[in-house]
Amino acid sequence: MKFLWNLLFAFLIFAIFYGVAFFTKKIIAKSLEKARKADQIKGFLSDAVYIAILIIGAVTALSKLGINTSALIASLGLGGFALGFALKDIVANFVAGILILLTEPFKTGDFIEVSGKKGEVKSINLRHTVLKDEKGDTVLIPNNSIYTTIILKKK
Repeated sequence: MKFLWNLLFAFLIFAIFYGVAFFTKKIIAKSLEKARKADQIKGFLSDAVYIAILIIGAVTALSKLGINTSALIASLGLGGFALGFALKDIVANFVAGILILLTEPFKTGDFIEVSGKKGEVKSINLRHTVLKDEKGDTVLIPNNSIYTTIILKKK
């Protein structure tokens, strides 16, 4: 009988965290929309916060059921560290893409010179920026190299 009460309470805890995650995701999306940030940033940040809150809710609910969650938390931390180290270049490009989209040093349609390449910015993605050079070729530049070098923005 006690297990059923704990199960019901754990479900209630997770439901509360789910509601908080849902409304937080909506608030972040609307805030970034008002700030006129890129859809990629809006989607990424709102989804990341949503998932983080759900994970916290799940761990909290599992601990209410009597499950030792310290090993689970340690495994998530160690796994995240190992994955981050293995994918450090991809993560660096991804973070640089987020920073570029947030700070907006250039926008789609601007003509820039960066990393020895010149061209019109066609799109800015989370992983790379797409330029159309003077010859009409498409050039993909990793965002990490853009974020760590000098950008010449022509008018």
